[in-house]
Amino acid sequence: MRVNLVVDAVDECVNLSEFVDGLSELSKSNIRVLMTSRHDLSSRQAISKIARSSMSLVEHMATDIDVYLRGEVAARLAAGSMKLRDSSLADQIVAAVKKKADRL
Repeated sequence: MRVNLVVDAVDECVNLSEFVDGLSELSKSNIRVLMTSRHDLSSRQAISKIARSSMSLVEHMATDIDVYLRGEVAARLAAGSMKLRDSSLADQIVAAVKKKADRL
């Protein structure tokens, strides 16, 4: 029987090298490991020692974030919980939040 192990937030691991060493032992068994992490160079380098493949979602998130933010701003404007003097401010709000999201 194959076992699947999901490890989230690897970038928050306190002792990443020790953790990766432990996972490398698991990779010799019937356990498959899926790890998630923010786009962090040190995490990526540590994981690359044992990773068979990797995928970056950063390229795919920009559109999703934009759609979500525009929908939130529109909903708040429609509900009256957000009021803007100038409608162009909505675009500025979306751009500012997207810029912050790029840093995560």
